[in-house]
Amino acid sequence: MALEDEIEEVEQSSSATVDEGDGIEDMPSTDAGSSSATDEKDTSSIIRDVVGDDEDEPDAGSSPEGEEDEDEDTEDLKGDAEPDNENYSDVPFNKHPRFRELLAENKANKEFANSHRQVLSFLDQNGVTQEEAAEILQVRALANSDPVKAWDLLKPLAQQIATAAGVIVPPNLRERVNKGEMSLEAAQQLARAEAGVETAKTQRERADEQARKDAETRRVTEINTTVADWEEARKLRDPNFDAKYDALLRETAYLRQTDGHPKDAAGVKAQLEQAYKNVTERFVPPVQPNPAAAPKSAKKAVKPVVGGSVANAPADPKSTVDIIDRVMAKG
Repeated sequence: MALEDEIEEVEQSSSATVDEGDGIEDMPSTDAGSSSATDEKDTSSIIRDVVGDDEDEPDAGSSPEGEEDEDEDTEDLKGDAEPDNENYSDVPFNKHPRFRELLAENKANKEFANSHRQVLSFLDQNGVTQEEAAEILQVRALANSDPVKAWDLLKPLAQQIATAAGVIVPPNLRERVNKGEMSLEAAQQLARAEAGVETAKTQRERADEQARKDAETRRVTEINTTVADWEEARKLRDPNFDAKYDALLRETAYLRQTDGHPKDAAGVKAQLEQAYKNVTERFVPPVQPNPAAAPKSAKKAVKPVVGGSVANAPADPKSTVDIIDRVMAKG
């Protein structure tokens, strides 16, 4: 997620503080029993994949011949085992059926997304809203099943188009034609001229709206690019940037609430620099442990004596008499 998006989330959050201990107590615990149960389940699954689900078990008093038959059946079932679709060990990963299926789905999704973008781009370039496009599609669909209802929906649009084209004379001009003030041909030409003026006005308004949208898109893109470049540069120059990151998000969100949102990339960069300066002034670098420094109370280890012989060490007894003499000497 980009830095700009994370700042927006922090700004919209009801609380700017984060409890670092949240979620630790809720983590599920594991024990040896669950581990052994999982191992037994996995072992059973492997046996079923290799041997098959054969419920016919031999009796306790079966003969060796029956055991040989069972071994032959087991070998046959091994050849009929289903592919290992879970562990991907039966075929190379890039040739696994599920992998190829995901590739096909991804390709289909890309083609659908491209087609959808082309349709939206066509509508946007021609000033057609998605609601208007849906109405046209509805008329076309009803034309195949209910022409009367289709005409009821199409009639207002048809009259608007006919008036704009001068085919239908507006009521004010029709009245002048009826009074003999102008001919029908003159009224139609005037109607087309008035419709052309209205169409040109609509086109200018549409072009102005599209220009505003394009300018806003460029502004947002420039801001996002500036934020990403600033973040990358700070990471290279500040080794403690990651440790300051959360505080930087909260400080920037605070500045936006008090000073307002910047309108351009330069304002965003200046606000980030101010937030970074405020965080850096309060930041305390974490203490790094020094492995070379040993505790003062630590005692020097005593090296054990290796080799040599113990002084006055008694020789090993060579007979029973020696053992008795040694015992008597100890009193």
